[in-house]
Amino acid sequence: MKEKVMSFFQEVISPKLNAFASNDLVRVIQAGMTAPMGAMIVGSIFTILQTPPVSSDATGVMGALLAWSQANAGWLKIGYLFTMDAIAIYTVIGIVVAFCRIKKLAPTNMIILSLMSFFILCCDIVMTDKGLTTITATFLGAKGLFSAIIVSCVVVYLSILLRKHGVKIKLPDSVPPSVAEPIENLIVNIVVVGVFIGLRLLLAYYGSSLPTLINLLFQPLLNTSDTLGAVVIYVLILRGLWFFGIHGGNVTGAIMNPILTANMMANIEAYSNGEAIPYIFTSSFANALLNVGMLPLVIAMLIVCRSAQLKSISKIGLIPAIFSIGEPITFGTPIVLNFKLVIPYMTAFLFDGVAYYLLTDWNFISRTVVNVPFTLPAPIKAFLCTLDMRAVVVWAVLMVINVLVFIPFLRSYDNDCLAMEQQTDETR
Repeated sequence: MKEKVMSFFQEVISPKLNAFASNDLVRVIQAGMTAPMGAMIVGSIFTILQTPPVSSDATGVMGALLAWSQANAGWLKIGYLFTMDAIAIYTVIGIVVAFCRIKKLAPTNMIILSLMSFFILCCDIVMTDKGLTTITATFLGAKGLFSAIIVSCVVVYLSILLRKHGVKIKLPDSVPPSVAEPIENLIVNIVVVGVFIGLRLLLAYYGSSLPTLINLLFQPLLNTSDTLGAVVIYVLILRGLWFFGIHGGNVTGAIMNPILTANMMANIEAYSNGEAIPYIFTSSFANALLNVGMLPLVIAMLIVCRSAQLKSISKIGLIPAIFSIGEPITFGTPIVLNFKLVIPYMTAFLFDGVAYYLLTDWNFISRTVVNVPFTLPAPIKAFLCTLDMRAVVVWAVLMVINVLVFIPFLRSYDNDCLAMEQQTDETR
C-alpha cells in the first residue's frame, strides 16, 4: 500500500506540483512578494514606534514611550510612508528583477519602464490649496499591491513580445551597453507607455482606475481568504504536501502569498491609523503562528525516544527547529510517508491553526500587525507579530498539547526503530 501511494505521488502528483511551482510566472510572483520583506520589517518598527501598543493614560516607562512617539510623530510618519506605504513600488522592482534574471534581460530599463507604467495607471496629479502640484499616494502601498503585480508582469511580457518581433533600434556593437540599452529600447518604451496611457484614459472615461477595478475584483477573494475554512485548507495542503515529500511552502506560497501579504498590509495600515484591524489570516499569521517548524516533535523525541536513529535526529534537529526550520526533522525522522506519525503530524498543526484563528476571532489574542522574520524563535514571533503577550501564553499551551499528541505515536514508532536496530546488531 505504501509503495503504491509513493509511486502515485512521485509519478503523477509530484511532477505536476513541481511544474506549477517552477513556472516562470509563479517563481517571479514569489520572488516579487519576498523582495520588499526588508522594507516591511523596517516599516513594522516604524509602525510600532509611531503607534506604540500602550493606552493613552499610560504612566511610567510606557507613558514616556507614548510621549516620545507623539513628540516625534513627524519623522516616524516619514519612516512609515517610505516603507509600508510604498510597498507596491518595491514589489514592482522585485518582480521585474526576478523576471529579468529568469529571462536573462538587462534589468535597468525594464525597472524604469515598469515604474513609469505603474505610476501612469495608479497615481493622480492634484493641486494643493497653495497651488503646488503633487501626486496621490493612495495606491503606492497595500491598496496598489495587486496592481503592482499585474502591471510589472504585463510590462515585461509586452516588452519581450515587442522585441521578439523586431521592435528595436539596432546599434553597432561598439556602443557601450550602458549607452545602447536605453536607445535600443526606445521604441519599446514608447509603445508600452502609450498602451498604458491609453488604458488609463479608457478607464478614466468610465470613471474608474486600474487599482480600483482590480481591488473590486479581488475583494471577494480577500474576504474568502480570511475565514476559518481557508486556514484549515491551507494547513492541510501545506502539511499534506510535506508528508508526501513536496515542499509545501513553495506550492501554497505561490498561491497565497500575494493574498496574505495584501491582508497583512491592510492590517498594518489600519493599526497605524488607529482603526479596527480587518484581517485575521495574514502573511504574518501564517509565518509566525502556523509555520512554526517541528519543535513539538523534537521535544517529544527528546522525552521518549530510545532508538539511536531518533535520538541523534532530535539532537541534530533541535537548534534548527527552535528557529522554525523543520527540514532536518521532516526528512531525517522521516515524516515523509511515515504513516506511523501522519495522524499527530496533521492533527497537531491543524489544531493549532483552528485554535489561533478562533482565539483571534474571539479577541482573546490580538490580530497580527507586525511583519517578523520567519526564522525568529516561535514565542518571540508570536509576541512581536501581535504585540500581545497572550499570544505567547497560547503558544506555550499549544506546544504542550502538541508534544502530548506526538508522544504516544512517537513511542510506537521509536519501538519499531529500536527493534530494527537490535535486529541489525544481531545479524552483524
